[in-house]
Amino acid sequence: MLNFFLFFGSILLLEIRHQRRMRSHIPLSIESHSEMSLEEFNQRCASGEQLILLDNLVLKVDEFASAHPGGKFLIQHNAGRDISKFFFGGYSLENYPSAKGHTHSNFARMIANDLAIANLQ
Repeated sequence: MLNFFLFFGSILLLEIRHQRRMRSHIPLSIESHSEMSLEEFNQRCASGEQLILLDNLVLKVDEFASAHPGGKFLIQHNAGRDISKFFFGGYSLENYPSAKGHTHSNFARMIANDLAIANLQ
């Protein structure tokens, strides 16, 4: 009986810890201090690189596009653009019923931080 309570008690404590972590605010940031100008961003997008802007971060999303829960189309359609209004839930694409102004989670913020390659000057 003691093992039962220890097992489920530890699961409960781990779940509480997980929920606190996921509800805490994770800031969007990049660890390296590399910077990219708007002209360089536009040139790299014109050459075929899939880059997007999220606030002042430049994200390289070509490898992530197929893993995006909303579909590859959303990433490819917004390549070369600032997606802040979509990321924070202000807008959705017209005539695209599965995207209804979704506010992204802390997990999405962690992914965005991993995809960041530079800060926009």
